[in-house]
Amino acid sequence: MKLDKSKVFTLGWRFLSILIVAVSAEIISHPPSRKSLTFIPGEVSDRTILSPIEFKVLKANESLAAESAYVRDTVTPILSKTDVYDKCMITKDSFMTFLDSCTLKSYTYDSLGNFQPPQNRERVLNEFYEWLQPRNLTKNQFDSICRTLDSRTVQNLSRSLGELIDTVVSIGISESFTQNRQKTVIVIDTDGFTQIQKPQAAILFSVDQLSDAILTYSAYRKEDTVILRNALRKIAEVNLYYDKNWTNAKIDSALRSIDPYTDIKVSKGAEVLRQNQQITKDDSIKIASLIKFVGEDDPQVISLLGKSKYRLKDILGRLISVSAVFFLSYLFLAFLCPMTWKTRSRMFLFLSIVFLTAVTTCILIKYLGPSGNELIPNFPSENFKDNLIALSPVALGGFLIALLVGPGEALISSLMLSALAGVYWGYSLNLFLALLIGSASAIVVSRKIHRRASFYTALLAMFSGMSVISTGLYLSGDLPLKALLNSLIVSFIGSTLSVFFALGLISLFERLFNIVTDMKLLELSLDNQPLLHKMARVAQGTKYHSLIVGDISEAAAKAIGANPILTRVGAYYHDIGKIENPENFIENQSMNSLNIHDSIYPSESVNLLRKHVEDGKELAQKYKLPAEIKEFIQTHHGTNVMEVFLHKASVARKPEDPEIDENQFRYKGPLPKSREATLVMLADSIEAACRSLKNPSEEDIRKKIKSIFERRISDGQLKDSELSMRDLDTVEEVFVKHMASLYHPRIQYPSDKDYGEQDKDYSAEPEKQKTDQENNT
Repeated sequence: MKLDKSKVFTLGWRFLSILIVAVSAEIISHPPSRKSLTFIPGEVSDRTILSPIEFKVLKANESLAAESAYVRDTVTPILSKTDVYDKCMITKDSFMTFLDSCTLKSYTYDSLGNFQPPQNRERVLNEFYEWLQPRNLTKNQFDSICRTLDSRTVQNLSRSLGELIDTVVSIGISESFTQNRQKTVIVIDTDGFTQIQKPQAAILFSVDQLSDAILTYSAYRKEDTVILRNALRKIAEVNLYYDKNWTNAKIDSALRSIDPYTDIKVSKGAEVLRQNQQITKDDSIKIASLIKFVGEDDPQVISLLGKSKYRLKDILGRLISVSAVFFLSYLFLAFLCPMTWKTRSRMFLFLSIVFLTAVTTCILIKYLGPSGNELIPNFPSENFKDNLIALSPVALGGFLIALLVGPGEALISSLMLSALAGVYWGYSLNLFLALLIGSASAIVVSRKIHRRASFYTALLAMFSGMSVISTGLYLSGDLPLKALLNSLIVSFIGSTLSVFFALGLISLFERLFNIVTDMKLLELSLDNQPLLHKMARVAQGTKYHSLIVGDISEAAAKAIGANPILTRVGAYYHDIGKIENPENFIENQSMNSLNIHDSIYPSESVNLLRKHVEDGKELAQKYKLPAEIKEFIQTHHGTNVMEVFLHKASVARKPEDPEIDENQFRYKGPLPKSREATLVMLADSIEAACRSLKNPSEEDIRKKIKSIFERRISDGQLKDSELSMRDLDTVEEVFVKHMASLYHPRIQYPSDKDYGEQDKDYSAEPEKQKTDQENNT
């Protein structure tokens, strides 16, 4: 028996992927390599260890973290100081100039001896008030205070203001570190970074607290004190700034000085660990202390603890377990999902998602596993760290495959990936169940998700499934309530992340693999799509015809388990080529217009009608329609004979003319292969044929539909189709039911009789019925 090389190759690369995934998982899933063995709390020691030297015990991670936090909180902050004295004095001089213009000093005597203010005093006072913006002081009050100031008072205020500025600037003004927040600070001069002053009592001022500096001058009048406070608040400039770099350097230096060891010492020869004893956390710390104190490469440590190494027995066990699960899953895939198994692109998409999910899961296992847990410190509890593996994207992978490939394939992939995670997580049945149930819950609802906005349904399903299994494991085990709460939190986070990434990845996979999802199909069915919008404008009859074909073919698809959304959208686009020359088709011609096919040869009519298939293919290419939609455009006529024009040619043929070749009156095909495309081909013919019937009864419609089915079968139009005879019987009944409801008799209104219209036939003219090219579809 000769082997089929292509079949061998097809099977070979599919089963080779099992080995690739298994080996990749084995390589990736191990935690970072260590030279010394890790003694994990909870395990049982297989040896007795005596200390070869005297060594100190390391502090626990929690103690080191608390000590580090204390150092960060207590390190004295460093402030850099800038020189703002000259700038403050310039502002002070401006203040005094304004003040002089508003006090009694600026008043003069007129020719009659009256004491008068200067003419521009009101304007200067307004500018002065706007510039100073005194607090809790109206303009009239401010004016009254200024009127009470004589020359001597102004001089005293100027001197006092200068002394206050010198005081507050020398002490320092800072908005962040005042005496209310920090006890001590270190101040450095920006002109000499290396000269750090000694820590001082931080009698620092903020701009809003400068009023405290006026207390020294309490002997002044109340009005003078108000002027001083408002002036100082306006004149003073911040001159101390928090120096982040210097402070962080000081914190780092303090952190480095923390002693990692406790005062506890283990004497030489003392027992560190006893054989068959359960290892405690303190025992684990002692082992780590010995390794760090002596050095992990020291011969004494190696002789006591050994070196980490992969055990061949464990490796083979994991590889065999994973490979067996994957092999059986592939067999299920071949038997239950033959279309995916046989289609290279679908299989490659399936394997790509499985591989990426497996790699990501193994990376999580590597860093979250029992020997990698210390790489993620400071979590709320040990249980929380252990539950983080629930973030594995197994549910994400299953959900993506359900949307892009199919629910059967998704369930098989979830079984494979959940088993892989369980094996590499120490053969954990709990993890296997949690991931499988969460993924399966999302797959169950995936068929109802037809819009991206409905993804929250999958989130709720994932979370609900994982919550139920977590609750079951909690009730059946001896676990604290906190462990259940941690599990629920992680389950919610994992479900949310899965849905979030699915929203982004589904569009990426759609583009990379040219996959059409139900969501993409629904987007294509919107009336604002360019081709459908143009059809509605230039070919309304074709648009109406396409809608009816879509409705009846969708109903048939639901009845036989085909994809109803793909069927309906394909029907919308099947006649899209007619928008290039809509007037060539009877449904787009007005009631009183002449039919172009009445005045041309049948062969010309055939060419005009066939052209809409080629035009549709070009439009589909131009507008980048998916391959699944292009199939409907190319196959909706199959290789049907245009019987009307064949009949016209036969009638017009003269005896001396050559025999008519029936193939010249056929569409060029190809024949439909998918169930959906076949349904649209049948619905297209039936809708046009039933439309040509005059006042049809249900029996007339049934006979017409049965006749079309028999002609299509006898003509070989369905030989490549996936429809069975049982499917065809079901489809025939659905078509009869829908067409009968569409063309049922109407009630005759009295007004029709009044106008003598009761006997009028509104159907197409007999001549047009004969030439209706839609009877040929």
